[in-house]
Formats: sequence, C-alpha cells, structure tokens
Amino acid sequence: MFKSNLNPEITLETLKGRIWTGGLLYALWIVFFILSGLSFPFVGNKTQADNLIYSFIAGLPFLVPMTIYMVLAVKDWQRFKTGK
Repeated sequence: MFKSNLNPEITLETLKGRIWTGGLLYALWIVFFILSGLSFPFVGNKTQADNLIYSFIAGLPFLVPMTIYMVLAVKDWQRFKTGK
C-alpha cells in the first residue's frame, strides 16, 4: 500500500491539489521578483540588479521550504502513480 511522506491518509486528488498550489505559489513569487526589478530602487540600492539580488535573498526563506515541499510532493505523486 502507498504511504505518503507528507500525509499517510492522502488521496491522489489531494496530492494533485497540493502540487498545483505549490506551483501557483512559485508563480506568484516569480511575478513579485519581476516586479521588484521593474520598480524603483529600494532604500540603499542603486540599480535594478541590486533590487533583484535583494529580492532573491529576501525570498530564500520562502524558496527553501517550498522547494523541499515540492520535491516531496512530486516524489509522492510519482510513487502514487506507479503504486509503489
């Protein structure tokens, strides 16, 4: 029987929903990342590249756990589909 790393009582539909939600959160982060490059410089920054570097560093606390979560969710989805 399939045992999920994230939740032992998960269904395929729930797992798909979690993957879609994670993907949408990544898309939202990318939109904000692009907008930070297009906006006026933050305090102490001189160029758009400074804004992008600052935004990436500020986004790391979000990106690291989301990446770990998405890796586990996709692995679970693949295991669920193969029945292992």
